[in-house]
Amino acid sequence: MAVRKLTPETKTLRYMINGLGMVAGRASTRIGKRSFDLFGFVDVLGFKPRMLAGYERQGAGAAAFLFVQCTSSSHQANRRNKILESPTLRDRAWALIDDGHKVEVWGWIDGRHAGAQAFRRFELRRKPRTRTLVWHDKGVTEVEHEIIGQLTGQH
Repeated sequence: MAVRKLTPETKTLRYMINGLGMVAGRASTRIGKRSFDLFGFVDVLGFKPRMLAGYERQGAGAAAFLFVQCTSSSHQANRRNKILESPTLRDRAWALIDDGHKVEVWGWIDGRHAGAQAFRRFELRRKPRTRTLVWHDKGVTEVEHEIIGQLTGQH
């Protein structure tokens, strides 16, 4: 049996569930060769009912959602720019962030050492005292192979 390569969306979904302990699901759909993302940029979303550090919502105590656009590292800059350069997508992202949710772009890195995966995270944030959105580089996250797993099948 040959190992099939997992998509960035599948890796993100598995990491959010198995690595972060979130309730998560796909937020995009594919019709033919075309993909349609939730709000125009969200591939996967998740929440943690009892939020851990870094994903806590201020205020009423309700769970904040993590909205993720996921891709390969080579396309990550394009996905970040897509959100900020489109007035519609920028306004949607602003509304989510303003309501206490997180918007991130995860770029999965190919060619890591055996048994591990990695991705670079960028979080979209409000610039203090303005209506400007800026990207914050949250660095590279190493993920153990067991958290992501593999799909096996025959070629």
